[in-house]
Amino acid sequence: MIIAKLLSLEWAKIKYRKFNLVFFCFYFLSMLLVFVIHDKLEQGAPGNEIPLSFSGIYSTENVIQNSFYVGDFFSVFMAMLFIISITSEFSFRTFRQNIIDGLSIREFIASKLLFILVLSIVSMIIISFIGLYLGYTYNENFFRDLAYSDIQFPLAYILQIMSYMSVAMFISILVKKTGFAIICMVVASILEFSMKKLFYMYFDVKEICILPLEVFNSLIQGPLLKPELRSGFLMSNLDYVPFTGVMLSVFYFILFVYSSYLILEERDFQ
Repeated sequence: MIIAKLLSLEWAKIKYRKFNLVFFCFYFLSMLLVFVIHDKLEQGAPGNEIPLSFSGIYSTENVIQNSFYVGDFFSVFMAMLFIISITSEFSFRTFRQNIIDGLSIREFIASKLLFILVLSIVSMIIISFIGLYLGYTYNENFFRDLAYSDIQFPLAYILQIMSYMSVAMFISILVKKTGFAIICMVVASILEFSMKKLFYMYFDVKEICILPLEVFNSLIQGPLLKPELRSGFLMSNLDYVPFTGVMLSVFYFILFVYSSYLILEERDFQ
């Protein structure tokens, strides 16, 4: 009952802001465009008649993982929508009013997480249908040969999105300004990438995956191609979801959500 109440509260805030609805439509339509462009890609690039399916990207063992790998790139739109959703609470003072009306900080954070969970589940369903459609189109006996282990990728995708959004929520609550929060997300990505490269440069160790955004990216790697086509390309051969990445993602998710809670607890909104 409380879940339905929190979701209805969140939906009431979104539906009266046309920008949010437009962004929703743009986000989901951008993913569905995969259906439109894949036929053109299948025809091969100009001067190259080799179809995209020849690379093995649509093969039974690769298509589900590759679909979610590509789907992850659309999460930038979801992050922007989530940032706008949170920072608008402070810009329009709806958060303060909700607190005065009796909404607790825990319920506020829970409403945001439930909102993004529903959004990520809808996205997961869309990407799953795209992957199944492409797999069925380019493989004989696709559903017979489809491995049950592929269920790990839809679940990892939801964890990946929720983890990304925990960072977006933390930054949004910390700075409270939409433009500044988006800039901070971009800067955080650049800084993390630079820190990683500097660490590998000055310390003679193999690459380790411990920084937050890097950990989230490690959950679904790709794109997977035919083994004979992978040589010479900087792409992953990892065809499963790493357990260490899952554990670290859960840790960072809890860390950023709890940090967001502490920030709100320390502020006086009365």
